[in-house]
Amino acid sequence: MFKSRKNRVLISLILVWLLISVYFYFQHTVTVKNDLIFEKMDFADETIILTELQLDKYQRKTRDVSEDIPWYYQSKIPPQILYRILETAFFYSSPYTKYGDRGFLTVKGLRIASTDNREPDKIMDDFSERYDIRITDSSDKRFSMDSRNGAYIPDNSDILYFYYDEIPVADDIETVKVTVTDTQTGLSKSISIHPEWDEEVINYFERNRVSYGSFDKSKPNEIARYFVINIVEGNTELLKNCLHPNCKDTFDWSALDHELWDSPYDKYVLYEGSYQDYQDVFSYNMYFEDSHEEDAQIIGKQKIYLVFDQDKWQIIDVSPLDKVLIIGDFNENYEPPEYDPQKSITYNKPYTDLSAELLYARLQENTSEGKKTVRVLRHKQDLIDIVREFDKLKAVYPEDSYQLTPDTGHSYVVTMWREGTSVSYVIYESEQEFYYRERPAVPLRKMPDNLVSLLGFKD
Repeated sequence: MFKSRKNRVLISLILVWLLISVYFYFQHTVTVKNDLIFEKMDFADETIILTELQLDKYQRKTRDVSEDIPWYYQSKIPPQILYRILETAFFYSSPYTKYGDRGFLTVKGLRIASTDNREPDKIMDDFSERYDIRITDSSDKRFSMDSRNGAYIPDNSDILYFYYDEIPVADDIETVKVTVTDTQTGLSKSISIHPEWDEEVINYFERNRVSYGSFDKSKPNEIARYFVINIVEGNTELLKNCLHPNCKDTFDWSALDHELWDSPYDKYVLYEGSYQDYQDVFSYNMYFEDSHEEDAQIIGKQKIYLVFDQDKWQIIDVSPLDKVLIIGDFNENYEPPEYDPQKSITYNKPYTDLSAELLYARLQENTSEGKKTVRVLRHKQDLIDIVREFDKLKAVYPEDSYQLTPDTGHSYVVTMWREGTSVSYVIYESEQEFYYRERPAVPLRKMPDNLVSLLGFKD
Protein backbone atom coordinates (compact mmCIF):
# COMPACT_ATOMS: atom_id res chain seq x y z
CA MET A 1 0.00 0.00 0.00
CA PHE A 2 2.84 2.34 0.90
CA LYS A 3 4.53 1.57 -2.39
CA SER A 4 1.32 2.28 -4.32
CA ARG A 5 0.88 5.63 -2.54
CA LYS A 6 4.50 6.52 -3.29
CA ASN A 7 3.94 5.81 -6.99
CA ARG A 8 0.79 7.98 -7.05
CA VAL A 9 2.68 10.86 -5.46
CA LEU A 10 5.51 10.49 -7.96
CA ILE A 11 3.08 10.42 -10.90
CA SER A 12 1.25 13.46 -9.52
CA LEU A 13 4.52 15.39 -9.22
CA ILE A 14 5.45 14.50 -12.80
CA LEU A 15 2.04 15.65 -14.07
CA VAL A 16 2.35 18.94 -12.18
CA TRP A 17 5.84 19.44 -13.64
CA LEU A 18 4.55 18.72 -17.15
CA LEU A 19 1.67 21.18 -16.74
CA ILE A 20 4.04 23.88 -15.49
CA SER A 21 6.44 23.18 -18.38
CA VAL A 22 3.63 23.42 -20.94
CA TYR A 23 2.53 26.73 -19.43
CA PHE A 24 6.01 28.22 -19.66
CA TYR A 25 6.53 26.80 -23.16
CA PHE A 26 3.61 28.91 -24.37
CA GLN A 27 5.03 31.95 -22.57
CA HIS A 28 7.81 31.83 -25.19
CA THR A 29 5.41 31.64 -28.14
CA VAL A 30 4.98 34.98 -29.92
CA THR A 31 3.21 36.17 -33.06
CA VAL A 32 4.90 38.17 -35.82
CA LYS A 33 3.21 39.66 -38.87
CA ASN A 34 5.05 40.98 -41.91
CA ASP A 35 4.31 42.37 -45.33
CA LEU A 36 7.12 42.43 -47.91
CA ILE A 37 6.90 45.48 -50.16
CA PHE A 38 8.97 47.36 -52.73
CA GLU A 39 7.96 51.00 -52.69
CA LYS A 40 10.48 53.26 -54.42
CA MET A 41 11.04 57.01 -54.01
CA ASP A 42 13.66 58.87 -56.06
CA PHE A 43 15.42 61.93 -54.63
CA ALA A 44 17.78 63.29 -57.30
CA ASP A 45 21.08 61.52 -56.59
CA GLU A 46 19.67 58.95 -54.14
CA THR A 47 16.80 56.47 -53.94
CA ILE A 48 14.78 55.33 -50.93
CA ILE A 49 13.05 51.93 -51.12
CA LEU A 50 10.66 50.68 -48.43
CA THR A 51 11.03 46.89 -48.15
CA GLU A 52 8.96 45.60 -45.23
CA LEU A 53 6.34 46.30 -42.62
CA GLN A 54 6.56 44.12 -39.53
CA LEU A 55 4.08 43.94 -36.66
CA ASP A 56 5.22 42.29 -33.40
CA LYS A 57 2.43 41.49 -30.96
CA TYR A 58 4.80 41.34 -28.02
CA GLN A 59 7.60 43.18 -26.28
CA ARG A 60 10.56 41.72 -24.45
CA LYS A 61 10.46 42.56 -20.78
CA THR A 62 13.34 44.71 -19.61
CA ARG A 63 15.21 44.10 -16.39
CA ASP A 64 15.36 46.91 -13.86
CA VAL A 65 18.96 48.14 -13.81
CA SER A 66 18.62 48.75 -10.08
CA GLU A 67 18.16 45.03 -9.45
CA ASP A 68 21.07 43.11 -8.01
CA ILE A 69 23.11 40.94 -10.36
CA PRO A 70 21.83 37.35 -10.05
CA TRP A 71 23.94 35.25 -7.70
CA TYR A 72 24.88 32.71 -10.36
CA TYR A 73 26.77 35.32 -12.42
CA GLN A 74 29.09 35.88 -9.45
CA SER A 75 29.53 32.22 -8.58
CA LYS A 76 32.38 29.89 -9.47
CA ILE A 77 30.14 27.42 -11.25
CA PRO A 78 31.84 25.88 -14.33
CA PRO A 79 30.67 27.60 -17.56
CA GLN A 80 29.12 24.42 -19.01
CA ILE A 81 26.97 23.89 -15.91
CA LEU A 82 26.15 27.60 -15.62
CA TYR A 83 24.94 27.59 -19.23
CA ARG A 84 22.49 24.78 -18.43
CA ILE A 85 21.28 26.63 -15.35
CA LEU A 86 20.66 29.79 -17.37
CA GLU A 87 18.86 27.85 -20.11
CA THR A 88 16.58 26.24 -17.52
CA ALA A 89 15.97 29.55 -15.74
CA PHE A 90 15.09 31.22 -19.04
CA PHE A 91 12.66 28.44 -20.00
CA TYR A 92 10.79 28.75 -16.69
CA SER A 93 10.24 32.48 -17.12
CA SER A 94 7.87 34.85 -18.92
CA PRO A 95 10.25 36.98 -21.03
CA TYR A 96 7.60 38.79 -23.12
CA THR A 97 4.64 41.07 -22.62
CA LYS A 98 2.01 39.99 -25.14
CA TYR A 99 -0.76 42.06 -26.67
CA GLY A 100 -4.03 40.83 -28.12
CA ASP A 101 -5.45 43.79 -30.03
CA ARG A 102 -2.31 45.84 -30.69
CA GLY A 103 1.34 45.54 -31.44
CA PHE A 104 4.51 47.38 -32.39
CA LEU A 105 5.24 48.32 -35.99
CA THR A 106 8.64 48.25 -37.68
CA VAL A 107 9.22 49.90 -41.06
CA LYS A 108 12.31 48.72 -42.94
CA GLY A 109 13.93 50.14 -46.02
CA LEU A 110 17.13 50.82 -47.86
CA ARG A 111 18.86 53.76 -49.47
CA ILE A 112 20.82 53.46 -52.70
CA ALA A 113 23.62 55.94 -53.32
CA SER A 114 27.27 56.24 -54.19
CA THR A 115 28.77 55.26 -50.85
CA ASP A 116 32.28 55.54 -49.44
CA ASN A 117 32.41 52.91 -46.74
CA ARG A 118 35.58 54.28 -45.20
CA GLU A 119 33.43 56.54 -43.02
CA PRO A 120 30.24 54.55 -42.28
CA ASP A 121 29.37 56.54 -39.15
CA LYS A 122 29.44 59.79 -41.10
CA ILE A 123 27.26 58.28 -43.85
CA MET A 124 24.63 57.22 -41.33
CA ASP A 125 24.70 60.63 -39.64
CA ASP A 126 24.33 62.32 -43.04
CA PHE A 127 21.36 60.06 -43.85
CA SER A 128 19.62 60.96 -40.58
CA GLU A 129 20.25 64.67 -41.14
CA ARG A 130 19.16 64.68 -44.78
CA TYR A 131 15.92 62.69 -44.55
CA ASP A 132 12.98 63.31 -42.26
CA ILE A 133 10.86 60.15 -42.24
CA ARG A 134 7.35 60.36 -40.74
CA ILE A 135 5.20 57.27 -40.16
CA THR A 136 1.51 58.10 -39.75
CA ASP A 137 -2.00 56.79 -40.19
CA SER A 138 -4.21 57.69 -43.15
CA SER A 139 -5.11 61.05 -41.56
CA ASP A 140 -1.43 61.98 -41.30
CA LYS A 141 -1.35 61.58 -37.53
CA ARG A 142 1.86 60.15 -36.10
CA PHE A 143 1.46 56.86 -34.29
CA SER A 144 4.14 57.83 -31.78
CA MET A 145 6.76 60.50 -31.15
CA ASP A 146 9.08 58.05 -29.35
CA SER A 147 9.86 55.45 -32.01
CA ARG A 148 13.41 54.22 -32.36
CA ASN A 149 15.41 54.21 -35.56
CA GLY A 150 18.74 52.97 -36.80
CA ALA A 151 20.84 52.35 -39.90
CA TYR A 152 23.86 50.34 -40.97
CA ILE A 153 26.00 49.74 -44.06
CA PRO A 154 27.48 46.30 -44.87
CA ASP A 155 31.13 46.31 -45.94
CA ASN A 156 31.74 47.21 -49.60
CA SER A 157 28.04 47.68 -50.32
CA ASP A 158 26.45 50.79 -51.85
CA ILE A 159 23.28 50.15 -49.84
CA LEU A 160 22.33 51.63 -46.48
CA TYR A 161 19.67 49.69 -44.54
CA PHE A 162 17.44 51.59 -42.12
CA TYR A 163 14.52 50.87 -39.82
CA TYR A 164 11.99 52.62 -37.58
CA ASP A 165 10.51 50.43 -34.84
CA GLU A 166 8.72 50.36 -31.49
CA ILE A 167 5.77 52.17 -33.11
CA PRO A 168 2.53 51.30 -31.21
CA VAL A 169 -0.38 50.57 -33.56
CA ALA A 170 -3.70 48.72 -33.51
CA ASP A 171 -3.63 45.10 -34.61
CA ASP A 172 -6.24 45.78 -37.31
CA ILE A 173 -4.44 48.80 -38.79
CA GLU A 174 -5.55 49.36 -42.38
CA THR A 175 -3.16 52.04 -43.63
CA VAL A 176 0.44 52.97 -42.92
CA LYS A 177 1.56 56.24 -44.51
CA VAL A 178 5.29 56.89 -44.88
CA THR A 179 6.40 60.42 -45.79
CA VAL A 180 10.04 61.08 -46.66
CA THR A 181 11.30 64.65 -46.88
CA ASP A 182 14.69 65.54 -48.36
CA THR A 183 15.78 68.44 -46.18
CA GLN A 184 18.43 69.46 -48.73
CA THR A 185 15.96 70.10 -51.53
CA GLY A 186 12.65 70.33 -49.66
CA LEU A 187 11.24 67.56 -51.89
CA SER A 188 8.70 65.43 -50.04
CA LYS A 189 7.13 62.13 -51.15
CA SER A 190 4.48 59.97 -49.48
CA ILE A 191 3.36 56.40 -49.92
CA SER A 192 0.24 54.88 -48.34
CA ILE A 193 0.55 51.16 -47.72
CA HIS A 194 -2.37 48.85 -47.00
CA PRO A 195 -0.73 45.89 -45.23
CA GLU A 196 -1.45 42.36 -46.39
CA TRP A 197 -0.04 40.47 -43.45
CA ASP A 198 1.63 37.08 -43.42
CA GLU A 199 1.35 35.80 -39.86
CA GLU A 200 3.96 33.57 -38.23
CA VAL A 201 4.11 32.03 -34.76
CA ILE A 202 7.61 31.67 -33.29
CA ASN A 203 8.05 29.14 -30.48
CA TYR A 204 10.68 28.48 -27.82
CA PHE A 205 12.89 26.40 -30.11
CA GLU A 206 13.07 29.30 -32.59
CA ARG A 207 13.76 31.87 -29.86
CA ASN A 208 17.01 33.11 -31.44
CA ARG A 209 14.92 34.56 -34.25
CA VAL A 210 13.22 36.82 -31.71
CA SER A 211 16.54 38.06 -30.32
CA TYR A 212 18.68 38.19 -33.44
CA GLY A 213 16.41 37.74 -36.44
CA SER A 214 16.77 34.94 -38.96
CA PHE A 215 16.46 34.88 -42.73
CA ASP A 216 15.29 38.46 -43.18
CA LYS A 217 13.23 38.12 -46.36
CA SER A 218 13.22 41.88 -46.92
CA LYS A 219 16.91 41.83 -47.92
CA PRO A 220 18.18 40.52 -51.27
CA ASN A 221 21.28 38.95 -49.72
CA GLU A 222 19.23 36.46 -47.67
CA ILE A 223 17.64 34.66 -50.63
CA ALA A 224 21.05 34.64 -52.36
CA ARG A 225 22.67 33.13 -49.26
CA TYR A 226 19.89 30.53 -49.10
CA PHE A 227 20.52 29.77 -52.78
CA VAL A 228 24.23 29.18 -52.14
CA ILE A 229 23.50 26.89 -49.18
CA ASN A 230 21.33 24.71 -51.39
CA ILE A 231 23.97 24.66 -54.14
CA VAL A 232 26.42 23.20 -51.63
CA GLU A 233 23.83 20.70 -50.37
CA GLY A 234 22.69 19.78 -53.89
CA ASN A 235 18.99 20.58 -53.32
CA THR A 236 17.97 21.15 -56.93
CA GLU A 237 14.25 21.57 -56.25
CA LEU A 238 14.88 24.23 -53.61
CA LEU A 239 17.18 26.01 -56.06
CA LYS A 240 14.41 26.10 -58.66
CA ASN A 241 12.05 27.65 -56.09
CA CYS A 242 14.44 30.63 -55.82
CA LEU A 243 14.28 31.41 -59.54
CA HIS A 244 12.02 33.93 -61.21
CA PRO A 245 9.28 32.11 -63.18
CA ASN A 246 10.45 33.73 -66.43
CA CYS A 247 13.96 32.31 -65.97
CA LYS A 248 13.33 28.70 -64.96
CA ASP A 249 13.43 27.38 -68.52
CA THR A 250 16.43 29.46 -69.63
CA PHE A 251 18.57 29.45 -66.48
CA ASP A 252 22.19 28.47 -67.16
CA TRP A 253 22.82 25.70 -64.60
CA SER A 254 26.37 25.20 -65.87
CA ALA A 255 27.37 28.45 -64.12
CA LEU A 256 26.92 26.61 -60.81
CA ASP A 257 29.15 23.70 -61.81
CA HIS A 258 32.50 24.48 -60.23
CA GLU A 259 34.63 23.41 -57.28
CA LEU A 260 34.71 26.64 -55.27
CA TRP A 261 31.35 26.45 -53.48
CA ASP A 262 32.98 24.86 -50.43
CA SER A 263 35.58 27.62 -50.29
CA PRO A 264 35.28 30.52 -47.85
CA TYR A 265 34.01 33.67 -49.53
CA ASP A 266 33.42 37.34 -48.86
CA LYS A 267 30.17 38.82 -50.13
CA TYR A 268 28.28 42.07 -50.50
CA VAL A 269 25.19 43.41 -52.29
CA LEU A 270 25.21 46.11 -54.96
CA TYR A 271 22.44 47.90 -56.82
CA GLU A 272 22.86 47.21 -60.55
CA GLY A 273 19.86 49.15 -61.89
CA SER A 274 18.94 47.60 -65.23
CA TYR A 275 20.14 44.16 -66.28
CA GLN A 276 18.90 42.18 -69.29
CA ASP A 277 15.18 43.05 -69.52
CA TYR A 278 14.79 43.81 -65.81
CA GLN A 279 14.82 47.04 -63.81
CA ASP A 280 15.86 47.59 -60.18
CA VAL A 281 18.23 44.64 -60.24
CA PHE A 282 20.52 43.86 -57.30
CA SER A 283 23.59 41.64 -57.31
CA TYR A 284 25.05 39.38 -54.63
CA ASN A 285 28.80 39.51 -55.23
CA MET A 286 30.95 36.59 -54.06
CA TYR A 287 34.73 36.62 -53.76
CA PHE A 288 35.93 33.05 -53.19
CA GLU A 289 39.13 32.75 -51.13
CA ASP A 290 41.71 30.02 -50.71
CA SER A 291 41.61 29.96 -46.88
CA HIS A 292 40.03 31.44 -43.76
CA GLU A 293 43.20 33.40 -42.95
CA GLU A 294 43.22 37.21 -42.87
CA ASP A 295 45.69 37.29 -45.77
CA ALA A 296 43.74 34.79 -47.89
CA GLN A 297 43.90 35.25 -51.64
CA ILE A 298 40.89 35.60 -53.94
CA ILE A 299 40.66 32.66 -56.35
CA GLY A 300 37.29 33.32 -57.99
CA LYS A 301 34.47 35.86 -58.41
CA GLN A 302 30.81 35.35 -59.21
CA LYS A 303 27.52 37.30 -59.14
CA ILE A 304 23.93 36.32 -58.42
CA TYR A 305 21.37 38.74 -59.90
CA LEU A 306 18.05 39.34 -58.14
CA VAL A 307 14.83 41.34 -58.47
CA PHE A 308 11.87 41.86 -56.18
CA ASP A 309 8.75 40.61 -57.94
CA GLN A 310 5.49 38.96 -56.89
CA ASP A 311 6.08 39.97 -53.25
CA LYS A 312 9.46 38.28 -52.87
CA TRP A 313 13.09 38.37 -53.96
CA GLN A 314 13.83 36.10 -56.92
CA ILE A 315 16.98 35.14 -58.80
CA ILE A 316 17.13 35.92 -62.51
CA ASP A 317 20.70 34.97 -63.41
CA VAL A 318 24.11 33.84 -62.18
CA SER A 319 27.28 35.02 -63.90
CA PRO A 320 29.95 32.55 -65.01
CA LEU A 321 32.72 32.01 -62.47
CA ASP A 322 35.54 34.47 -63.01
CA LYS A 323 38.59 32.49 -61.98
CA VAL A 324 41.54 34.37 -60.57
CA LEU A 325 45.19 33.43 -60.62
CA ILE A 326 46.53 31.61 -57.57
CA ILE A 327 49.85 33.37 -57.18
CA GLY A 328 52.79 32.17 -55.13
CA ASP A 329 54.30 35.55 -54.32
CA PHE A 330 57.67 35.95 -52.65
CA ASN A 331 57.49 37.22 -49.09
CA GLU A 332 60.69 38.95 -48.05
CA ASN A 333 59.87 38.52 -44.36
CA TYR A 334 59.34 34.77 -44.58
CA GLU A 335 62.11 32.56 -43.22
CA PRO A 336 61.60 28.81 -43.63
CA PRO A 337 62.41 26.51 -40.68
CA GLU A 338 65.57 24.41 -40.77
CA TYR A 339 65.17 20.80 -41.79
CA ASP A 340 66.32 18.19 -39.25
CA PRO A 341 66.69 14.64 -40.66
CA GLN A 342 65.84 13.23 -37.23
CA LYS A 343 62.97 15.48 -36.12
CA SER A 344 59.73 16.40 -37.93
CA ILE A 345 58.95 20.07 -38.50
CA THR A 346 55.24 19.28 -38.79
CA TYR A 347 54.90 17.29 -35.57
CA ASN A 348 57.87 18.67 -33.64
CA LYS A 349 59.03 15.20 -32.60
CA PRO A 350 61.42 12.48 -33.88
CA TYR A 351 60.32 10.61 -36.99
CA THR A 352 60.83 7.35 -35.07
CA ASP A 353 57.96 8.31 -32.75
CA LEU A 354 55.54 8.75 -35.66
CA SER A 355 55.45 5.06 -36.52
CA ALA A 356 53.22 4.32 -33.54
CA GLU A 357 51.06 7.46 -33.98
CA LEU A 358 50.29 7.72 -37.70
CA LEU A 359 47.20 5.70 -38.63
CA TYR A 360 46.55 6.49 -42.29
CA ALA A 361 46.49 9.29 -44.87
CA ARG A 362 43.34 10.26 -46.78
CA LEU A 363 43.72 12.01 -50.13
CA GLN A 364 40.62 14.00 -51.16
CA GLU A 365 39.90 16.02 -54.29
CA ASN A 366 37.89 19.26 -54.10
CA THR A 367 35.01 18.94 -56.59
CA SER A 368 31.80 20.86 -57.32
CA GLU A 369 29.97 18.24 -55.22
CA GLY A 370 32.30 18.59 -52.25
CA LYS A 371 35.35 16.63 -51.19
CA LYS A 372 35.77 13.26 -52.89
CA THR A 373 38.10 10.62 -51.42
CA VAL A 374 40.63 9.51 -54.02
CA ARG A 375 42.60 7.00 -51.96
CA VAL A 376 43.59 5.99 -48.44
CA LEU A 377 47.25 5.21 -47.65
CA ARG A 378 48.09 2.93 -44.69
CA HIS A 379 51.68 1.71 -45.13
CA LYS A 380 53.53 3.01 -42.04
CA GLN A 381 56.85 3.74 -43.72
CA ASP A 382 55.12 5.52 -46.61
CA LEU A 383 53.24 7.71 -44.12
CA ILE A 384 56.49 8.70 -42.38
CA ASP A 385 58.16 9.35 -45.74
CA ILE A 386 55.22 11.59 -46.81
CA VAL A 387 55.59 13.69 -43.64
CA ARG A 388 59.37 13.85 -44.16
CA GLU A 389 59.01 15.05 -47.77
CA PHE A 390 56.54 17.78 -46.77
CA ASP A 391 58.96 18.82 -44.01
CA LYS A 392 61.70 19.16 -46.61
CA LEU A 393 59.44 21.39 -48.70
CA LYS A 394 58.68 23.57 -45.69
CA ALA A 395 62.41 24.05 -45.11
CA VAL A 396 63.12 25.26 -48.66
CA TYR A 397 62.53 28.80 -49.92
CA PRO A 398 61.50 28.30 -53.58
CA GLU A 399 63.56 29.90 -56.31
CA ASP A 400 60.56 30.43 -58.61
CA SER A 401 57.17 32.11 -58.16
CA TYR A 402 54.45 29.89 -59.59
CA GLN A 403 51.17 31.18 -61.01
CA LEU A 404 48.35 28.68 -61.37
CA THR A 405 44.96 29.18 -62.97
CA PRO A 406 42.24 27.12 -61.18
CA ASP A 407 40.59 25.95 -64.41
CA THR A 408 43.79 24.25 -65.61
CA GLY A 409 43.87 21.61 -62.86
CA HIS A 410 42.61 20.40 -59.53
CA SER A 411 43.12 20.91 -55.82
CA TYR A 412 43.53 18.22 -53.18
CA VAL A 413 43.80 17.88 -49.43
CA VAL A 414 46.02 15.22 -47.81
CA THR A 415 44.97 14.54 -44.21
CA MET A 416 47.36 12.62 -41.97
CA TRP A 417 45.33 10.86 -39.29
CA ARG A 418 47.11 10.01 -36.06
CA GLU A 419 46.56 9.42 -32.35
CA GLY A 420 45.85 13.05 -31.55
CA THR A 421 45.34 16.04 -33.83
CA SER A 422 45.24 15.40 -37.58
CA VAL A 423 47.32 17.45 -40.02
CA SER A 424 46.33 18.50 -43.55
CA TYR A 425 48.41 19.49 -46.58
CA VAL A 426 46.87 21.48 -49.48
CA ILE A 427 47.99 20.52 -52.99
CA TYR A 428 47.33 22.12 -56.37
CA GLU A 429 47.74 20.24 -59.65
CA SER A 430 48.23 22.02 -62.96
CA GLU A 431 49.41 20.55 -66.26
CA GLN A 432 50.53 17.33 -64.51
CA GLU A 433 52.72 19.23 -62.06
CA PHE A 434 51.95 19.34 -58.33
CA TYR A 435 52.43 22.23 -55.90
CA TYR A 436 52.25 22.43 -52.12
CA ARG A 437 50.63 25.45 -50.45
CA GLU A 438 51.55 25.73 -46.79
CA ARG A 439 49.48 28.86 -46.13
CA PRO A 440 48.51 32.01 -48.07
CA ALA A 441 51.49 34.13 -47.04
CA VAL A 442 54.01 31.45 -48.06
CA PRO A 443 54.98 30.85 -51.71
CA LEU A 444 53.90 27.76 -53.58
CA ARG A 445 56.45 24.98 -53.68
CA LYS A 446 56.77 22.52 -56.52
CA MET A 447 56.55 18.96 -55.21
CA PRO A 448 59.35 16.48 -56.03
CA ASP A 449 58.57 13.36 -58.02
CA ASN A 450 59.14 11.00 -55.09
CA LEU A 451 56.47 12.78 -52.99
CA VAL A 452 54.07 12.78 -55.94
CA SER A 453 54.67 9.02 -56.27
CA LEU A 454 54.19 8.40 -52.55
CA LEU A 455 50.76 10.01 -52.79
CA GLY A 456 49.87 7.76 -55.73
CA PHE A 457 49.67 10.39 -58.47
CA LYS A 458 52.46 8.81 -60.48
CA ASP A 459 54.07 5.37 -60.59
